[in-house]
Amino acid sequence: IVFIVCGIAFSLFQEHRYRRDRRHARLAGEARFRQLFEQAMDGIIITNAAGHFIEANSRFCLLSGYARADLIGLPIATLLPESDLGRIRALAASSAPAWVPVSEWTLRARDGALIPVEVSIGQFPDRCWSAIVRDVRERQRAERQERAAEARFHAFMDAIPAVAWIKDAAGNHIYM
Repeated sequence: IVFIVCGIAFSLFQEHRYRRDRRHARLAGEARFRQLFEQAMDGIIITNAAGHFIEANSRFCLLSGYARADLIGLPIATLLPESDLGRIRALAASSAPAWVPVSEWTLRARDGALIPVEVSIGQFPDRCWSAIVRDVRERQRAERQERAAEARFHAFMDAIPAVAWIKDAAGNHIYM
């Protein structure tokens, strides 16, 4: 009987250690996920199947102007202009693939400003949605500046009264 009681006690002790170790591993994994979620350079959101926020990282809060507490429970449609509401409804109603390719959307910030963003959208098996949201204002500004500089360059080259050309390091003509 002593051996049986000792065996049962040892089994219970091992089960307790196993469960404790699993709980610690789960908590450590959740902490790593939370840190990654918060360190992301892009906004990350998660909505339930009905399209209401259940999570948002600090970068998305900064971009949208909303505090996390204000976002939780809010419908995603609140942050979209009228022009994008049809797109989000169609996406939610469709049997779209689990991940939707990156596409451009417009985010309505708390102050009413419209912010151009790139969004990568995915759906989890439980029908919740995730989105990674990237602010593209700076990139769009740089593209406009590049187009303007190129237009000025072409205007200059077309206006000079001489023949001009540009060669690359290998001696190939890249502009005539």
